[in-house]
Amino acid sequence: MVVDIGAGAATVAVALSEALGRSKRKRIDYLAFDPHPMMRKLGKRVLKHLDAGFRSAKYIQSLDEDDFTDTDRLLFTFSYVAHQDAVTQDDIDEWASLTKRAVYEVDGDVELIYTTIYNAASARKGTLPDLRRKL
Repeated sequence: MVVDIGAGAATVAVALSEALGRSKRKRIDYLAFDPHPMMRKLGKRVLKHLDAGFRSAKYIQSLDEDDFTDTDRLLFTFSYVAHQDAVTQDDIDEWASLTKRAVYEVDGDVELIYTTIYNAASARKGTLPDLRRKL
């Protein structure tokens, strides 16, 4: 399962579609979350047009919709959203809580990847330092 936080226009789904063969894509449940309605609308169009052949692919309205109990491997992706000024401490707390819950529910590995340019300057700003401390 891939949970794409800050999915925007589903660019992680596009990258997975290009990088993985169809047999691997058939094993992936792709859940996209973006707080902005316009980005969700655009992302849904991209997913429909992409037809990547995932086992399932959908945008979710809330991170509370995730159920990890039948998941054997989970990848969280954090995109541009982690550097947005609109991200609040409540958002960071929610992401940390979701990640911790996943660790307890998933039968196998839980991995996190940050898919935006990351360097020493960006490491000191944005939400990642707070998220790291909470995990």
